[in-house]
Amino acid sequence: DINDEAQSVHFPEIKTVAKSKESGTNIGSPSKEETIIDVVKYNNLILGKEYMIKGKLMDKKSGEPIRDKDGMEIRAEKSFIPDKSDGKVEVEFNYDSSSREGEETVVFEELRQNGKIVAVHKDINDEEQTIVYPKVSTTLAGMDGKKMVKASKDTKLVDVVNYENLIEGKEYTIKGELMVKESGKPLVQDGKNVEGLAKFTAKSTKGTANVVFTLDSTKLNNKEIV
Repeated sequence: DINDEAQSVHFPEIKTVAKSKESGTNIGSPSKEETIIDVVKYNNLILGKEYMIKGKLMDKKSGEPIRDKDGMEIRAEKSFIPDKSDGKVEVEFNYDSSSREGEETVVFEELRQNGKIVAVHKDINDEEQTIVYPKVSTTLAGMDGKKMVKASKDTKLVDVVNYENLIEGKEYTIKGELMVKESGKPLVQDGKNVEGLAKFTAKSTKGTANVVFTLDSTKLNNKEIV
């Protein structure tokens, strides 16, 4: 009897897709309280049986578990009883990702039944299991690359933005704002903050993009702009 469960052996399988709750994508935003949602797709489970998904967060560079300030691994788990042999379940990880800028976090999952591991998805190089945290550093100067700029009605400053951990082929927007160092407040001209904008498609994970600011600097003698 091809449909006799008593004669059947099930070989479960799981596959996961991780996303940052804040962005809805696999691009993370470093913060004190970030939530990663891992959607675990399963196949070949036995109806009515209780299963448990157990997962942990891994650092891609080192291949080691990510730990909290107390040295504990960042873990999450969820129990469920499938009403279909194929389906999906979500597992949420909450952690402090404020120090993850420029890093990549990978989610490892195990599927257990009666305490025994019946399926795993642990691939440190799987992009669908990975949350990427971009990193930027910038250098502001005049159009000639010099830090000392002669005041004029139509001054242009260029901010060279060095980025890391972007996703190739994705479009990004860089938005910048000039600040007056002395006051720590935005530079305002004609009733508006002086801002610059650049849109680009990342050709590789690392690179540079330029953001140009146009301003009247004739009233900024002896001032520093950041």
